[in-house]
Amino acid sequence: DNGIHTSKYTILTFLPINLFEQLQRVANAYFLVLLILQLIPEISSLTWFTTIVPLVLVITMTAVKDATDDY
Repeated sequence: DNGIHTSKYTILTFLPINLFEQLQRVANAYFLVLLILQLIPEISSLTWFTTIVPLVLVITMTAVKDATDDY
């Protein structure tokens, strides 16, 4: 097969590669660390829900954008 493939992801590799790339961004890694700290009740000032919602929304929107760009 001498075809040119310009896609970055496949169906099987999209989720792991995309999550790896997104967690290399400082803001996403920062929110992940905050989420982990929010799970410890002794040092938590907020609920874990207030940290996970923005993180999941940002990661989901970026993943959808990356998927449409790759398609």
